[in-house]
Amino acid sequence: FTDLESFREGLLLQWPPDIAVLNIAVDMDACIGTAKKIQDAYGRIPFIFLMDSYCELAKVFQVNTAACLKLPLQPVKMTAALDHLMNEKKERDREVLLVKNQSGMELIPCEEIWSIGSCRHTVTVYGQKNIWKCYGKLDEMMERLPWYFLRCHQSWIVNMEKLKEVQNSYIEMDSAKRIPVSR
Repeated sequence: FTDLESFREGLLLQWPPDIAVLNIAVDMDACIGTAKKIQDAYGRIPFIFLMDSYCELAKVFQVNTAACLKLPLQPVKMTAALDHLMNEKKERDREVLLVKNQSGMELIPCEEIWSIGSCRHTVTVYGQKNIWKCYGKLDEMMERLPWYFLRCHQSWIVNMEKLKEVQNSYIEMDSAKRIPVSR
């Protein structure tokens, strides 16, 4: 987008971007105002601001500022900032488990998952308040889960952040549910 108005119109027509890069060298206050409106409408989009000086740096931190780069732009710095943000996005995407069930595909936030069990080709994802039935293999799910999930048994994966007690033959979850542990 070449100006703020076309940027705003583009956001209304398209899914919000993963990252927004704004050149605020010309009119900083208008750009920061637009960034606030975008953030209010679409959530925490990270912004990379291009600026000609760092004298009014405090203003840019009124929104979700990921980086401030001084003009003239050095491509190496822009590439480094974008790489860092995309790696963070990949990590955040790992915080959601995509599962296939009877109604199609469903996203389950990993923080809601306490344990995952498999029995007779059906995988059951247990949360504090919800239970999801889905199709798949524990091995495949384990590859997509964040580091704090542990395969403790042939038929079970547990969220280590929800453990209450670990014994030789079982793990007790905060929910008082007992999960078997392999030798």
